[in-house]
Amino acid sequence: MKKHIFIAIFTLLLLATAGANNYIYGEGQGKSYDEAFADAQAKIAQQISVRVESVTELNALDIEEDAKHSYRESIERNIKLTVDESLNGIEVISKKVKKKVHEVKLGLDKTKYLASLRSELDEKKNAARNLVDNAEEFVSQGKPLFAIDSYTDAQSYLPELYAKKAFYDSLSDHPYFIWHELNVGTIDAALRDLIGRVSFEMISGGDQEAEQGMRLPEPIVFFVYYASSDGGKIPLSGYPVHISYGDGSSLESGQSDEKGYYKAAARAMELEGMNKIVIRSKARDLPTHLSRLSQSRFAEAFYEVAEVGKIELSLNIKGQWDRRDERLENIVARALSGSAFQVSDYGRYELEGRIVEDDVKSLDSFAGSSYIANVRLELFLVRKSDGKKLGSFSAKGTGNAKNQSDAILQAVNKIKIDSRKLNSNLQDFLRHE
Repeated sequence: MKKHIFIAIFTLLLLATAGANNYIYGEGQGKSYDEAFADAQAKIAQQISVRVESVTELNALDIEEDAKHSYRESIERNIKLTVDESLNGIEVISKKVKKKVHEVKLGLDKTKYLASLRSELDEKKNAARNLVDNAEEFVSQGKPLFAIDSYTDAQSYLPELYAKKAFYDSLSDHPYFIWHELNVGTIDAALRDLIGRVSFEMISGGDQEAEQGMRLPEPIVFFVYYASSDGGKIPLSGYPVHISYGDGSSLESGQSDEKGYYKAAARAMELEGMNKIVIRSKARDLPTHLSRLSQSRFAEAFYEVAEVGKIELSLNIKGQWDRRDERLENIVARALSGSAFQVSDYGRYELEGRIVEDDVKSLDSFAGSSYIANVRLELFLVRKSDGKKLGSFSAKGTGNAKNQSDAILQAVNKIKIDSRKLNSNLQDFLRHE
């Protein structure tokens, strides 16, 4: 269920009052100077703690709870980093040794630290603002892809920006100013609006029919566009898309042409009631909730698989002694029965196979010596017209016997082929032919 998000505003609470001259002090002791220094440094760090003082609604966003959690974690992580960075600005006020005990007094100059912090804040704020300005300009030009990239880059600055602002505000008499356009809520809302307007439409190529594994007669044509606020459809050229089959397996990735069209050449693959081709945005580096929104935008084209469309395969399986093995060919033929393939000497494709001995080990026990053999049946789908290997599949077997040759023979006899997996892999090889 989507929830309204509330982003925590983090502030710093100084647990100890600052010393004279705007310093925060820490005194440490140890058996060595380094040990005393580390102790004093830790005490300064202890004086600066971070807590959620109040929860303020930045923007009521209809996004999932994981988005809220992600933003909060990122801000908290940057606050911890800023605490660590602040310790780099400490100065040694005094050091001495009493009765072999080292004593070190350190101080953090708030005035210098604030000046350094303000410089960092200015740099990051201006960089983020430039990206937001660029994004708004891209939107006005009808270039949502570039706008999404600019907003995403701007958003990456925010956790560190707000963490450092929390430090600055806690130490300064005047809070650091950040424009309203640079908050998580505003940028997230802009991204959601942009991503939600990227749309897909199937123009032609739907409801085609072809035999199993064969190419559909015509390419499927999709239209990629940006739905403008006035109801118009602005073609998106060069937009990255991903094409998949109905079961989620990948067909190809590419970009729309200069008019926003994308043509996909697909094969008719029987996919258990999911005989369709789907177009979506290609995966981008977005927060999880925005990635889900992006993937929810799609178009699809359905197709039919002709009932007579079984793909014919011939078999050429060789056994241990590099000779055709009828028994192994029968095992493969049984694995193909009831699938989209049938065995025929006249098929356009051939399944070549061979036995590979992975290892044979000798074992000694109270019952005497024996051998364990591990073998593998390697299958290659070959296109007969040019001999090209389209893909490979393997199945394993293990045997145990008193002598090596019997162990290998037993391993061959125990080879088991996963029929479903073999059929799926063969279809996948043809899909990418």
